[in-house]
Amino acid sequence: MNNDQELIRFKDVYSLIPTSASTVLDVGCGNGAFLKYLEDNNSNIISIGYERSQTAIANKVCKSQIIAGSADRIEYPDNSFDVVLALEVIEHLPFGIYESSLKELQRIASKYIIISVPFRERQRLIKCPYCGCSFSPYYHLRSFNEKTMKTIFEGFELLKFSYISKYRDYYVWNFLKRIWYAKIIGIEKKIPVSSLCPQCGFHMAASETPVSQESHQNHINKLKSRLRMLTPYRNTSIWLACIYQKRCS
Repeated sequence: MNNDQELIRFKDVYSLIPTSASTVLDVGCGNGAFLKYLEDNNSNIISIGYERSQTAIANKVCKSQIIAGSADRIEYPDNSFDVVLALEVIEHLPFGIYESSLKELQRIASKYIIISVPFRERQRLIKCPYCGCSFSPYYHLRSFNEKTMKTIFEGFELLKFSYISKYRDYYVWNFLKRIWYAKIIGIEKKIPVSSLCPQCGFHMAASETPVSQESHQNHINKLKSRLRMLTPYRNTSIWLACIYQKRCS
């Protein structure tokens, strides 16, 4: 994700936070990038982060406190925060952890929950050359659309969708690409340099990528870009952000 896209997402998510909110918990906040944006734009909100990665906490960019912990076991009492955020988090959660985390978000939110997820993401699996395990290069375990987002919280009512960061979806090209490259040539299944196999831990270090392979891939990318421009497209969004309000008991 580039900085411009991240800023667009932050602005849209920030616009969903009700003006009446005074406390915010950002679950899975990473290094606190959104918390810093919140601090810069609204000093009246008391914000806290919650993050499992000690490395991310050690490199935090915000002034707000970041507590170490997992989304499925949040160490706060019921109804502790006006707004609970989970931005680009729940798509990564495995079975069991996912369900428990959704319950925890509902438990600690006294008024609102705001979620952002990849929108209508097509699951593209890559194959580890070492053990043969197939996995998402982004470690995404599920896909989301408007229908799925309406039903993820039992005790909260969906108030609003926000479609973030428009782009051109060359849907015909994407369909042909999945058939041609993924099924026949297999280029799309090669493991990226940044990916780590969740099964065996194999990592394609940058130094292990042959120059000839890199040059070949650049040529393929240019060819794909030219072919894509010849197919029709539709405007769609990268992310979907949603705000939920607690139902009256």
